[in-house]
Amino acid sequence: MSDPTEALVSAHPEQHDEIALVAKRTYDIGADGVCRPSEEQLPLVFKPENYDEAELPLLSPPCWDFDLLAFKPRTDVVLQGSAYSYGSPSTVVDAEIQMPGLSRTVRVHGDRTLQWNGSGPTFSQPKPFERMPVRYDRAYGGCDVRALGEHDDPIADGVMATEPDFELEPFLGFHYPRNPAGVGFVWVLDEESAQHVRVPNLEFPDDPVTPDRLAIGESARWLNGPLPACFDWSHASWFPRIGYLGLTPEHLTPDTEVSEVARGWAVPDLLTLRSVTNQGWHPGFQQAASPGMVVEDIKAKTSVTIRNLHPDSPEIRIQIAARPPEAEIAVSPLKKLTTKPQLNAVVIRPDDRQVVEVWSARSVAARQYHQVELDKMSWTIRWS
Repeated sequence: MSDPTEALVSAHPEQHDEIALVAKRTYDIGADGVCRPSEEQLPLVFKPENYDEAELPLLSPPCWDFDLLAFKPRTDVVLQGSAYSYGSPSTVVDAEIQMPGLSRTVRVHGDRTLQWNGSGPTFSQPKPFERMPVRYDRAYGGCDVRALGEHDDPIADGVMATEPDFELEPFLGFHYPRNPAGVGFVWVLDEESAQHVRVPNLEFPDDPVTPDRLAIGESARWLNGPLPACFDWSHASWFPRIGYLGLTPEHLTPDTEVSEVARGWAVPDLLTLRSVTNQGWHPGFQQAASPGMVVEDIKAKTSVTIRNLHPDSPEIRIQIAARPPEAEIAVSPLKKLTTKPQLNAVVIRPDDRQVVEVWSARSVAARQYHQVELDKMSWTIRWS
């Protein structure tokens, strides 16, 4: 049996029980920027996937999120690719995406080193590059391995002592909560630690990563650190996404200014949300795009402009298909439900000349259905 591109999901997302048909559609980007259905359709992803295998405490960033988060309030916009200098190597390039409701620029530097002189840390001049991956493992974040080695982590040690086969996630306090897979994050920066710091390639132009911002001083001050700059997926355990479960890592005070809130990328009460065990799932948790890369609606033939992100051209306009499917779900031989389609995610992959859309055709249901019941149901779907 081939990997499926469609699957049923049942849940109680907010006010009603619902059932949804999740369907993935892959398109090729033509030379004219128009998206046409691909001959090879990518299958649904049933658990988050990472780019690489990494040995703890190092982590690899996600390359795809869980497709069956079917009840997203808005549409995730994800761009996976590289920045290009087009034949003449550059030391810095601005990678950009623009579309209705969304504009983002990521400044991409060539590789730099951290140097220490009598007055403190400085960055070397960036090396020229022709292509640079725009991924979270090149943005600010990561793990302070030196601090972990010096201080240990009693929680991690206790888990490993009792469950040695347990696959441990980021060690508390030693990874940057916004991006545990990045580079450059340290508690304290001195001449010795500077020798082991990898300088990030990516930054937001209005929130630059400078030598004096690499160190946060102590773990609870992480909210003062730079925002990781990227267009890719955000992991469920990263801030601010994890904040929607009421599980924000330790920080100084509840009234600490949160950059994501100030920019409108997260809800104002993010730091005071109750735990998921008390409040249930906050709908914002399901949004898996980079903070700030979520839009209300994408209409058919919406134009997306990307700059310095396509291997063939410094600027290209992509016409997103966004043609909603017509779907009907047979919950029993005698009962069929009509659905309302919602675009859950648009993933732009310029290097592969692809756009992937994940749709959720939703309907209010009489109750929640168990997986064994969903497996026996049938559906019809038609793409326009």
